[in-house]
Amino acid sequence: MVVLTKEILEYIKIFSAITRAEVRHCLLDPISIIFVVEPYQAGKAVGKNGINVRRLSKMFRKSIRIIEFNEDKITFLKNILFPIIPRDIRLENNTITIAPEDNIQRGRIYGRERSNLKKINEIFRIDFNNFEIVIA
Repeated sequence: MVVLTKEILEYIKIFSAITRAEVRHCLLDPISIIFVVEPYQAGKAVGKNGINVRRLSKMFRKSIRIIEFNEDKITFLKNILFPIIPRDIRLENNTITIAPEDNIQRGRIYGRERSNLKKINEIFRIDFNNFEIVIA
């Protein structure tokens, strides 16, 4: 469940006003803000040559990450993982298995103390409940 605080609503309002993109949800973390936008809105949100991202990053004094939502679970997970491109992603029952290319990619997916994997799970579970993400 997403909790919308006054701070998050302000971020969404400013983001929407500058980018004209429809925000699905927003997640805050101490060093960055993650915006999940509706399908086909990522290009509009980023802006020409990334101008919107740079402007918002300066304004909020945090790094900005934009993820495009997709109804297809595997495509949405690929969007979350980008720029990491795993060798394979498989969906079996309620488990999604990610097969990274090598150990470097595996480390980037996990992150320090599994922080990246926790964030990936958090973003994914907002829209798709009851799914477990496993690294093969």
